[in-house]
Formats: sequence, structure tokens, C-alpha cells
Amino acid sequence: MTKTASNYNKLATRDNKTCYVLGCTKKGSTNFNKLATKDDKSCYVLGCTKKGSTNYNKLATRDDKKCYLLGCMDKKATNYNKLATRADKSCVLWVDGCMDKKASNYNKLATRDDKSCYVLGCTDKKATNFNKLATKDDKSCIAWVDGCMDKKATNYNKLATRADKSCFVLGCTKKNSDNFNKLATKDDGKCFRNGCMDRGARNFDKEATVSVKTLCRFDKNGCMNKKASNFDKGAEKDDGSCYWLGCMDKLSDNYNKIATKDDKSCYILGCMDAKSDNYKKTATRDDKSCFVKGCMDKGARNFNKLATIATGDSCKYDPKGCMDKKAVNFDKGALVDDGKCVYFVMGCMDKKANNFNKLATKADKSCVYEIMGCMDCKANNHNKKATKDDGSCIYWIMGCMDKTKKNYNKKATKDDGSCTWYLGCTDPKATNFDSSATKDNGTCKMAFIKPVKAKCWLTALAGCFHPKTSSTRTKEVASTCQLT
Repeated sequence: MTKTASNYNKLATRDNKTCYVLGCTKKGSTNFNKLATKDDKSCYVLGCTKKGSTNYNKLATRDDKKCYLLGCMDKKATNYNKLATRADKSCVLWVDGCMDKKASNYNKLATRDDKSCYVLGCTDKKATNFNKLATKDDKSCIAWVDGCMDKKATNYNKLATRADKSCFVLGCTKKNSDNFNKLATKDDGKCFRNGCMDRGARNFDKEATVSVKTLCRFDKNGCMNKKASNFDKGAEKDDGSCYWLGCMDKLSDNYNKIATKDDKSCYILGCMDAKSDNYKKTATRDDKSCFVKGCMDKGARNFNKLATIATGDSCKYDPKGCMDKKAVNFDKGALVDDGKCVYFVMGCMDKKANNFNKLATKADKSCVYEIMGCMDCKANNHNKKATKDDGSCIYWIMGCMDKTKKNYNKKATKDDGSCTWYLGCTDPKATNFDSSATKDNGTCKMAFIKPVKAKCWLTALAGCFHPKTSSTRTKEVASTCQLT
């Protein structure tokens, strides 16, 4: 009986709960009806159904004719897309240039090769640095320099860049020459051969070019015994002149029994010092064997400074001791002073004395004792007999010692006559009484009291006295007053 239901029956009078709403019940569909209770198979999804489109929707079941393809639509661009239907600002323009990395003018930004590539280099085939890959000459060509490039050659050319087989080595090329150079390829005309050029010599060298007389060998007679003193290595025939030099004196130490000729070299070894115990008067060569036996102890009375071999039992000693009669340990039997004398040291031996001497060994009554006291002559208790100050000095404090004086010094211990009066009114009844004043200066002021009538005669007296009160009238001077 629901009017919105698809099967609404306007004639029905009682609802039988069979109402339903036909429509698309599939969520996500373009025509989805959230009120539908029964699907009528009318569901569809609008969208681009063309594959390859930028906005292609694989779920769409009905094309909405809104398909498009984003891309570059500029035909001049490198990425032009002829299928694009909507421009996306992605166009990249062509950059013409050389794209060959091996080229001299390679442009890494180029996107289209413009056939402008070239390779710089020397294009001259005759040059030393000819570059077969070069397509454009850069004027860097270096011409060849022909010459000998072998550093060992005589005509080596360090500037040459190409060998021309012109190398040669100058030198002597004759093999029998003394300066023959096996590496030489060109003779320098300086070959030579040292040799004997004396035709009288048995080793005459007909090929020699330089005569060396010392090389010539002649037949020569001489001593051919190598052990002989006059052996002649140049002799070729022994002439019986061989002899052996040496000492022929049998008494000599260097006697040579095979000597046939005395060479005056004979000598007799021994001590040649006549003062030595082993002196040998026949010796002609000292063998440093000399010796003198004796006492070598310097403390002995028979010490021998020439002795080289000690004989301890031969030393004789004198009694040792202190030989100084002034010493405490003087030894009258001593013949040799032993340097151990002990002497008295005179001095004060009392430790309490002012001049105590710890080195003294004998008292000499020289002790001086200290007198304690004040040694400062400026102090009031100075003790001229004191030998050691005991810190008891008392010093005067100068100042005024009169308590009534203006400049009284309570710390002063000695009056220095500097006291001064303190002037002021000393009358305690005065209005200007000064308690610190020590001497009245006549400045006192009294309180005014109305006087009784009186006749006054002025005189040079100090004041007028009231007959009843006896008080002094302020600064009024009179000789006598009469009451009226």
C-alpha cells in the first residue's frame, strides 16, 4: 500500500507486506538507488571505456564519450604525440647539435643531431702528430725532423723526431789497435798500438805505432835466483853473480847463516841503561827489558824512585808520629811526621757564656757573660752595661700632663711643657658657662634681674652688688649703690 513502491496497488485495502521498489541496488553504480529493495538489472557505470585513454575506467560499463589522451600536441616538439587529444604542457622542443661524444663539438644538451660534428686535430699526413680521425685541422701539426735518435751515437740529434738511419759511432775500428772500439761504425783515424819499435829487441813489433822502450826485451845476463838479494827479473841468463845480504856475525842476535855478504845490520839486543840491574854492555839495540829492583814505597826511608820491580822486604821504615812539640800528642821518638798532631784550642768552654767556643779543648778564662737589659739609648730605661737586649725598653711619650690644660694627653709619660689654657667662661651660673674652659676670659653672661631703685655712682669697680641678693648686675660698673 506504499505509494512509492513499484507494485503499489491503489485498490488494495490491506497491506500484505509485498511492497518493493525496483532499481539498481549495486553500490558504486552511476544509477545506484539506495531506496531500491529489488534489483531490476539496470545498473551501469558511466566512464571512459576506451583503453589507452588517460582517463580510462576499467569499471565503466557505459561510455560517457569523455575519453581523452594527455600528451604533447606540438608537432615541432621532440615528444609530439599524434594520438593526444588534450595538451598537457609536456612538450620538449628539439635542440639541434652534435650528438657524437667523440666529436670535438659534442653537445650534451642536443636532442637532435644536426650533422655538425667534427674532430679537431692535425690533418697533414706528413706531420708527426697526424690524426687520422681528425675532420677539421686545428693548425697543431708538427713537421718531422729527420736525424739520428740513438743517444749512444756520436751524431745523436736530440731535436730529431724521426730516425733517418744516419747514426754512427766514431772510434778506432782496427782490431789489433790498443784503442780498438768494438762499437765504432766509423773510423776516426786515431788508432794506435803501443809496442817495442827497436829492431834490435827480440820482441820488436812491426805493427806498433807508439814506441814504448820499457816494453822492449833484450837478452840480459844476471842473477836468476829469486831468493838472492840481487835477483834480476829481467835477466835471461844466470851469470853466477847472486849473493845474499845479511848479518854475518855469529854473536849477533840477527845472525844469518846463509848470508854471503854482510849488510852491517848486526845487532845485539839487551838493556842499554847502565843504571839498570840487568845492564848489558855489549848490547847495541835496547830491547826495553831494563829493570831496577828496590823499595817502591814512598813512605819508606830507603824509597827508590828509579825502582821498577818492588822488593817489599828491602823497605826500611822510620818511626811515625807527631813531631810538633806544641801538639798534645807530640812523640819524641818519631822520625817521620804522620800529620796527625792534635793541638790545644784555647777558648771559653762554658756553654752559658756569651762567647762559648764549641771547638775549644782548653779553657782560657776568657768567658764573657751576657747582661740582659734595654740597649736602646733612646729608651728611658736604657742600660749602658747591658750586652744583650731583653726587649724591656720603655720609651717616653711626650705631651701635656696637666689635666686642666686644653691639650692634656692622658697617654703622656713625660711633660714636654706644651700645655695650653682653654679660655672661656668658668662661672657655672653664667648663661655661657663652658665646662671645658680651664681659665676664665671674662666673657661670662648672667641672667638679667630687675634691680631695686638705687643711686649708683660709676666707678672702675668690677660690678654692682644688690644689697639683698648679692647677685652681680650684668656688666654694670658702679662705685656704690644707694637704695631709694
